[in-house]
Formats: sequence, structure tokens, C-alpha cells
Amino acid sequence: MQNTSVNNSECIVFIHGLGRTSRSFQKMQKFFKKMGYAIINVDYSAVGHNIEEIAEFIVKPQLLNTTIAAFKKIHFVTHSMGGIILRVILGKYKSQFENLGNVIQLAPPNQGSKRADKSGWLARLFYRESLRDLETGSRGICHKLPSINFNLGVIASNLDGKVKLEEAWVNNMADSLVVRRFHTFIMKAPEVIEATYNFITSGKFVIATKQ
Repeated sequence: MQNTSVNNSECIVFIHGLGRTSRSFQKMQKFFKKMGYAIINVDYSAVGHNIEEIAEFIVKPQLLNTTIAAFKKIHFVTHSMGGIILRVILGKYKSQFENLGNVIQLAPPNQGSKRADKSGWLARLFYRESLRDLETGSRGICHKLPSINFNLGVIASNLDGKVKLEEAWVNNMADSLVVRRFHTFIMKAPEVIEATYNFITSGKFVIATKQ
């Protein structure tokens, strides 16, 4: 793949999933650094917090700052619950992201997750509030979020194990892609990294080649 450096005029913000850290994106971030993008990591703990609290008091302050505003364009790559956190923020504060570029969700529970409905006692011990928000029933928040009004691409897996395909999709997606990867490590897959790059640069996961 050709290096089309953007000379750090554009940045990519990475928001990890439940129980993970920004280190989960290291392989993908190494690739994008080589392609000339600035990298910004957002870390958060979900222990004792619901999703709206995480979005409002932990993640949003890391996003709405002068450093990010200085970039010509800001893109987002999220994994799992990180995508829901970002939707909460953009649903309230999108007008403050004047330099918003493309958004990629990896394995997001956009319709909630039945795995969250049935999560075990140990997961509930640490993440009770967040898991309740990810439920598919009336207690969940995913189906209550504002409609998508930004350029969103969703990559989901039919081997995910935690988020089913029909739980990942959402209305008004600009593009979608199905891969065969497990939920936890989907961001490390070469085809996912390539598709993410394609979407950031073109708004499509697969770029048609000239005949």
C-alpha cells in the first residue's frame, strides 16, 4: 500500500472497548503513524460508571480540547462499547467537532447485545452499569441514541462471539463490511486495518481498482 502521508494535518482518535485499554489498538496505530496520521488515544475505566457518565465526564473532556481542534480533520476508530460512547458524545456535541472526518466502528453493539443481557456475575460485579446500558431491552440505551448524522462505516464479524451482525448494523451507515474475526482482536486483523484505512481516505471500505 502506498504511503500517502498527510503530514500530521489529520489525526485519528481511538476509543477502546469495555475492559480494554488503548494498547489494544497498537498494531493499527503503528500502521497509521507510518501513513502520516497523528494518533490520539482515549482511555477510560467503566468500573462503577454507566455509558453516559463515561461519555460526559471522562471521554468528552479528552476530545473537546484545543489540541484536537487544531487538526485539519479528525477521524475516529472505535471498538465495541467505544462506538456507543462516541455516539452519545456526537449526539449531543457534534456541532463542536467542525473538523469531523470519518468514523469507523469495529464490532459495535449499536442495537445492544444479547450477551450483555446474559452477562455473568463476575462481569456484573465490575461493569454492572455499563452492561445494563448495552442490554437489548428497555434498560438499554443503544436503541435510544440519536440517528446517525455523520459519515459512519461499520465493520462487524460473523464469528464475533459477543456482538451479532444484526446487533452491529445501524440506519444511515455510509458503508459496512463483514469479516471473520473474533470480537476481542478484530482490530488486529490485516484486512480490518486495510479497510479502516480505505474508509478514512475514501469513505468506502473497498476501493474499486481500475480495469
